[in-house]
Amino acid sequence: MTRDGADETDETNETGETDGDGEPDPTVALEAMDPLEPYTTTEVASLLDVPRRLARRLLDALYVEDEVEKKTPGGEEKPIVWIKPAPRYTCPHCGHEFAVRFVHPVLSRAHYCPRCGKRME
Repeated sequence: MTRDGADETDETNETGETDGDGEPDPTVALEAMDPLEPYTTTEVASLLDVPRRLARRLLDALYVEDEVEKKTPGGEEKPIVWIKPAPRYTCPHCGHEFAVRFVHPVLSRAHYCPRCGKRME
């Protein structure tokens, strides 16, 4: 225990967030990824500046929670690819749930509901 009452095993690391055991929270990896962009474990490790094994644990945790998709293109000898799904929206007017699949600075956010056509606030 430190002077301020915090547990020493709960120190923040270079990413600034922990999950209680000194490792970054898996959402740090999710926030570093762009929607619909495929990433290998090595690429995510590089983005977060963490060891590859830690990146794999974070991605596995996100996969268990259905926060990322996991693909194995071309069989077992190819590296696993991780994909953050497109953001989902719910129209406040008609309740329609939908995802915006266009990842473009202008089109990456829902402006209008595709069902009722009303502006999303």
